[in-house]
Amino acid sequence: MFLKHTLSLADTFIFLGIVAIIAIIFSIIDYRKSSVEYKKKENFRDTAIKVLVQLNEVKITTQGFTETTKEIKSNHWNRSEILYNSMTGNDHKNFITTKHCYNTLWYNFKHDGKNYKQTFIIDMDVYNLKIWFEVQKETYLYIGTGEFANNLYLDLEFMNR
Repeated sequence: MFLKHTLSLADTFIFLGIVAIIAIIFSIIDYRKSSVEYKKKENFRDTAIKVLVQLNEVKITTQGFTETTKEIKSNHWNRSEILYNSMTGNDHKNFITTKHCYNTLWYNFKHDGKNYKQTFIIDMDVYNLKIWFEVQKETYLYIGTGEFANNLYLDLEFMNR
């Protein structure tokens, strides 16, 4: 027949303890990864050459596309709304239109007598990007030296606040 096994309270605590230990180990690993990346970025910033960037001099070009997808509803009220829209000929109300906007930032600068033309791609609405640039006015472009040679970093962290 069937084997009937019941877990004792001690077995339950052991199982929960093992799950907790595994969760703690994964969170420590994730924390270490993020702190290593943060230290790398800080080390790069400390050793890099800083070039002041006037954000009003940055040229922005936009490439975007529009995507239409079927809307996914999660509760039964919304599912009945989808069915109702389909039955009444308003099927277009069951679709979501998503706009993807990729902006290319073009920046020309001079360093050590050489002219540089640098591009950065950012996924943000062009109007929000222009507002951020108007508010911030200036930021820094970091040019890598030593082990970070040929690396560039445009500091746009003010947009994460």
